Amino acid sequence: MTAVALIPVKSDNETSAVLSLGSHSKNEWLFPPIRSQKVIQIAAYMARARAEQKVNEGINELGSVFNSFRYMFIVTNADLEIQSVNDIVSEYFAMDESDIVGKAIDCIYNIGSDEKDTLRRVLESGAVIRLENQLKDIGERAVQVETRVAPGKRNNEDVLYFMSIPASSQK
Repeated sequence: MTAVALIPVKSDNETSAVLSLGSHSKNEWLFPPIRSQKVIQIAAYMARARAEQKVNEGINELGSVFNSFRYMFIVTNADLEIQSVNDIVSEYFAMDESDIVGKAIDCIYNIGSDEKDTLRRVLESGAVIRLENQLKDIGERAVQVETRVAPGKRNNEDVLYFMSIPASSQK
């Protein structure tokens, strides 16, 4: 190598990557010259990758908090189909998350059509509501829960976030 160029790619004032260019002669580069726009594109990509990593870390941390407090956390789409659940839901129903995702919300809660209509209205109103209902029975156990339901967006789609705790745990 007779010529080498090292270009740091900075993100949040930290070097996220280094773009290295080299050639065997002073007149011939192994890579075509890179304009500053390309370096900016690489830096933007690195910033996005770092932001996605931080978001995923936050989601995992939040999931750990819900699990440590023994709250059931469920996300449904606008059609009330389950999109995700935390470990507490899987544990209670003795099912893997993959066996729960895609099912209707009434596979978790004993709710009727009136309550489903109320849940659909929550998406339109933006209000947070409180439900007191029972979880579906597992064997001979029936657990009364207090549930908060809040509308939100996930991947630009309307969703409902359910957070439930056994009513006996409330003070």
